Formats: sequence, C-alpha cells, structure tokens
Amino acid sequence: MVSVVEAFDYVVGVDTHARTHTYCLIQTRTGAVIDSAQFPASKPGNERAISWIQRRGNNSSILAAVEGTASYGAGITASLRRASIEVAEVRPGPKREHAHAGKSDTIDAESAARRVLGINVESLAQPRASGDRATLRVLLAARSLIDQQRTANRNALTALLRSFELGIDVRRPAKDEQISVIAKWRISQDPGIGPLRREAKRLAKTVLEQTYLLEKNHEELARLTEQLAPGLQEIQGVGPVTGAILITGLTLN
Repeated sequence: MVSVVEAFDYVVGVDTHARTHTYCLIQTRTGAVIDSAQFPASKPGNERAISWIQRRGNNSSILAAVEGTASYGAGITASLRRASIEVAEVRPGPKREHAHAGKSDTIDAESAARRVLGINVESLAQPRASGDRATLRVLLAARSLIDQQRTANRNALTALLRSFELGIDVRRPAKDEQISVIAKWRISQDPGIGPLRREAKRLAKTVLEQTYLLEKNHEELARLTEQLAPGLQEIQGVGPVTGAILITGLTLN
C-alpha cells in the first residue's frame, strides 16, 4: 500500500465555512507548514485559492483534505477537482481540541491536513456523491416556481374579490382563513354571480394546494439538509431553505 506521504509532495487542509475557507499547506516529507491563507467561499475566491495552492505547492503533486465536501466545501471540492487536484474528505476534529485554546480556522485547516498524513491512499475517504445536492437544487427551483405561482394566484383572487361584491372584505390582501372559506363555497346557480364565485373558488383551492406543496417541499429540504450537513439548521437564522442554499452554493457563486 502507498501512503499519502509517499504519493503526494504536499497536503492542503481546508477548513470550510459559509463565507470563507481557510487553507493550510503542509509538506508531507517533513510535516512543515509551508503557508496558510483565507479566501472567500465564492467562485472567484475558489479560483484564487486554487492559484495560491498551485503556486505555493510549486505545481507538485498535492492532496486536498477538505472538511464538509457535501456542504460548505461543495464548491471548493468541485473547483479542486476541475484543477486536477485530488480531494479527500475529512471530518471536523472533536470539539475538545479547542476546549482550552479557542477555535482557530488556521489550526483547523492544519489539523485537517495532518489527519491524512498517516493514511494509505486507498483508505482516503472520497467526497460523497452529489446526488442529494442535485436533488436540493431541484427542490429549491421547484419551491421558487411554486411560490411565484401561489403569489400570482393569491393576487388574482384578491383582485377578483375587490372588483366584485362577493361577500368577502379584502381591503387588505386575502388572508389564509378567508381563502379557506372561499375554497369551500357552494357555487350559486345565479348566472350573474355563479361564474365569479366559481373562479374565486378555483383560485382559492389552487392557493391552498400550492401552500401544501410548499410545506412538503420545506419538509424534504429539512430532511436532506440535515442528512448532508448535520447540525447546520441549528445555527441561528439557518432553516431548511437557507441551509439548502448554502449546501448547493447557489448564493455563493
């Protein structure tokens, strides 16, 4: 078996976060830290990081040890592979490592690099398949479309109710309770009012159906986000939608 030290001249550890990634380049033969740097977690930032790695590594054989290849590190993982730099996935170190010294991104990046030094190449953990991330992208796109359609239908219903006296006060946009009532209307046989109530009922039922679809979409986003990035949704301000966006990198590129 061939070890990482035998197969690569350098290892770059990558500590990944939502806004920035921190890099630490180590020479495998001596274990010496060559340099460390931090770049934005964006497409231009990833490109700058690749250039830095290649320049500081003298364009030699380099292994990237990346934390969170399926979440925060998804973008840089793809960039590294496009640059023909092999990537191994490493899990974040235990929190007790920072219990006294305090958390340091540079220390975490160095730790990520050192954790693969004694491993055989055949035993390196490969980045997880991108199938679930692709599913998240589809779900996010579907959510955006459904939300737009629901807004359009809600606005159309409000406009209809304001244009004709159908017994619903919509001086403000129609509320969910009002929409639920309209969806249960019996259709009048009056040729003047019947078609108007029928159209209002259709719009109301469509809005309710789209609300249900958004709720199911939200549940699926939460499940996949937790599966790909456990604990991400525990961060204040990060829910299923924001978490999915972070994982897929849609707001970072």
